[in-house]
Amino acid sequence: MAVPRIQRGKHDDCNATLFDDVFAAFRLACAQQQYSVAEHLLAALEQLAGDNHRMLDEVYLSFASTCPAGNALSDSTVPRAR
Repeated sequence: MAVPRIQRGKHDDCNATLFDDVFAAFRLACAQQQYSVAEHLLAALEQLAGDNHRMLDEVYLSFASTCPAGNALSDSTVPRAR
C-alpha cells in the first residue's frame, strides 16, 4: 500500500523518512483497529515531531477520520471532560 509523503519543516531526511514510516504504520494500525499499537505509534510520532506541530496536524486528522468514536486510545491516555 503506497503511502504519500507529507511536507515538513526543517527535519533532516532520516528523521523525515522515519516519521513517514511510523505514520504509515500508525494509519495501518488504526485501519485494522489495533488501537493499542496505534497508541504507541502515536507516542513515537509525537516524539519525532518535537515542537513541529504542523507535522502532527495530519496525524491527528488521520486518527480522527479512521478511528471510530468510543474505540479511541485507552482511557489512561485520553483525558475526558468532566
